[in-house]
Amino acid sequence: MLLDVQRGRIFLYLAPILTAIISAWRYLFLIPLIITLLIILGIFGYSRIKRRNLLNNIIRKRIYEHINSNPGIHFRALLTDLNLKTGTLAHHIKTLNREKFIKEYQDGMYKRFSIYDKSFSLKFKLTNIQDEILKVIKDNPGISQINISELIGNSRFVINYHIKILNHCGMILIKKNGRTSHCYLSK
Repeated sequence: MLLDVQRGRIFLYLAPILTAIISAWRYLFLIPLIITLLIILGIFGYSRIKRRNLLNNIIRKRIYEHINSNPGIHFRALLTDLNLKTGTLAHHIKTLNREKFIKEYQDGMYKRFSIYDKSFSLKFKLTNIQDEILKVIKDNPGISQINISELIGNSRFVINYHIKILNHCGMILIKKNGRTSHCYLSK
């Protein structure tokens, strides 16, 4: 008797599920049709902008021309000069960079831009700490960063930050010897 009651409960739980499955059989032929439509819309609905049409966009053309006339301009200056929103400028910069119309450089905390075909020299003024680091390296070739920090009187982290910048700009060379790195002026 108890078994019959449990079978009845199971049937009560399965009845709505079975009814839904049986009623859905009529619509199963639509599933391949829906999938085919989604594939077609996906293929024809999205197309990448061709390189020759990239500068047809007015905003993108303004950005490109402004970078062409001001090589080495950074993101915030572009934002204020062209009076654009951050997301809009970031999107168009990414598109121009991906298609190799412009190239970007990291200059300390600034991201600078120039036209891809043209080269420009990044001019920047050395900070007082960078100037002191160069003098110490000139007087003591092969000096370690720890010794530089002791001579100048700044923390190792500050010295490391400025040495990375000077190395990236090609003003100094860093040669590693185990865990210590030795700094030399580049020729």
